[in-house]
Amino acid sequence: MKARYISVCLLLVIVGAATSVALAPRLLCEAKGGQWGRIGLSPVLRCNLPTSDAGKECSDSDECEGVCMVELSPDDGARAKRGEIIYANGKCSAWGITVGCHAFVQDGIVVLMCID
Repeated sequence: MKARYISVCLLLVIVGAATSVALAPRLLCEAKGGQWGRIGLSPVLRCNLPTSDAGKECSDSDECEGVCMVELSPDDGARAKRGEIIYANGKCSAWGITVGCHAFVQDGIVVLMCID
């Protein structure tokens, strides 16, 4: 009986330690203000951290911690979908990882792209 009790206690310690290790990345992420979970279609759990330059004007994602994005007017959106070249400045994203369909700015030119 005593041996069984010790085995159960050891099992609980091992399971508890494994759970603590598994929680460490999530806790670190959330401590930095990040969002922990699946991002886009990825099955992998990741940390999406806020950027310190969110909203800064940019003409390329190289100027941002995240990506350079622009909100297009309906007319400019239609022109971009037709493949017309549109020059614009954008703003740096609020998050390090951005998924979905957006208008990005690369070298001052709008590029419509879907990222998952």
